Amino acid sequence: MLEEFPSVEGVGLPSPAPPKARAVTRVAVFDKADWWSFGVTTAAALTLYLGSLAPDVSLGFSGIFSTGSRYLGVAHPPGYPLSTLWAWLFIELLPFGNIAWRVAVSSATAGALTCGLIALMVSRSGANLVKQIRGIQQDNERQERRLRMACGFAAGMVFGANGAFWREAVIANVWTLSILMLCLVICLLLRWIHRPGEKRYLYAAALSYGLMLTNSQIQLAFAPAIPFLVWAGDRRAARDMFAFGTLLFMAGLAGLFVGKLPLIGDDWNASHRFFKLFIIGGAITTAGGAGLVLLTGRLFTEWKSILACVAAGLLGLFLYLYVPIASMTNPPMNWGYARTVPGFWHVMTRGQYERLMPSNEISVFARQVSAYGAVTAKEFGFPFLPIVVVPVFFIRRFRVRERGWMLGMLAAYVSLAFLMLAVLNPQLDRAGLERVTVYFSASYVVLALGLGCGLTVIGAHLLKQHDPPEPMLKLGLDQHTPQRRWR
Repeated sequence: MLEEFPSVEGVGLPSPAPPKARAVTRVAVFDKADWWSFGVTTAAALTLYLGSLAPDVSLGFSGIFSTGSRYLGVAHPPGYPLSTLWAWLFIELLPFGNIAWRVAVSSATAGALTCGLIALMVSRSGANLVKQIRGIQQDNERQERRLRMACGFAAGMVFGANGAFWREAVIANVWTLSILMLCLVICLLLRWIHRPGEKRYLYAAALSYGLMLTNSQIQLAFAPAIPFLVWAGDRRAARDMFAFGTLLFMAGLAGLFVGKLPLIGDDWNASHRFFKLFIIGGAITTAGGAGLVLLTGRLFTEWKSILACVAAGLLGLFLYLYVPIASMTNPPMNWGYARTVPGFWHVMTRGQYERLMPSNEISVFARQVSAYGAVTAKEFGFPFLPIVVVPVFFIRRFRVRERGWMLGMLAAYVSLAFLMLAVLNPQLDRAGLERVTVYFSASYVVLALGLGCGLTVIGAHLLKQHDPPEPMLKLGLDQHTPQRRWR
């Protein structure tokens, strides 16, 4: 009987069957608790906004945006092609209500999705924070999920209910879509940081940033923070981003000798209003790139990824080509007649408005920072601000990835708050501050994320105090065996 089977090494035994390959199950980065937090927060914010929605055309640019979206035209500079198409979609899908109300619904929807993305990111970040503070407690996973969902909901609703953002979410406006795109960029970078090998999310973030710039050019202030956020996922890619920025900085210095730059004009010199900001940004970029070169010992090993990010960002900017195409149809709202080259350049460069004049005196900028702090305490909420800094006190317990993410968010806040403030250079009277208060809500995104993480840290410590003591068997001792006394 043994001869009927193939032998193994001369022994009359059947050959063992090859082992079956184990199926590798990949855990999703965003779990059910994260998506529940997103869905509940989005629904709650949308209910809040729809309940206070403007019934018709309101003050400001509401009529311009409504008319431009209805006829797929060109709104005031810089044209806002992304918002025009977004609002037009709601005009076509909603079968009731006047045009201004439907456009306001598009603003409310963008605002609600923004709150949901904030909740999603807080819940995802909270999962790591809870494990690193409490340790892995398998018996309390349900409590941890509830904690993350509650903290994400709180962060999203606190942001959604701040006065600067709420006012824009209930009228026909473009700002809520700009903040939604900002949150989408940050969320895609967070998703990529958890798995840096999946670079499609990095490229999607670059594409989203390019689209965001077609809707809000002031969001260029966020660009210096991007390499710091990338640092949390891959310091080699961040190193090459800093190196690319250094090359641009050197090109700007070379432009001083020529006396002009193509995008700035013939007056590019040391007395230019943007020159000081240019020097400060270039110095930080060069220092960051040099430091990472010393850490990694190489340079431009990720140049393909950087070029892919640049290409994705430019692809998003191509949406500006909609402006001259729409202008050719001669719609009722056709600002600047962008179908001609001078008209297109006039719309793109915001020729209808006064030129940006950044702060050029330290004393004036200090007073502007003080005014920003007062407005933030009022609009965002003073009681929430101390909770934002709570994670800083526990930074030693976090892993390198979480520390890098905190560094990136700090850079994002500096860019969206202080760099944007310097560029806007607002007047310190009531009217001057009211004109720029809406732009402060971009920095409130970072504050809301910090608030959610702070609440998560506090909740994790409260849960840790109520954790049952570990069984003595886990410590290598039998609880029924009397312990010896050592003398």
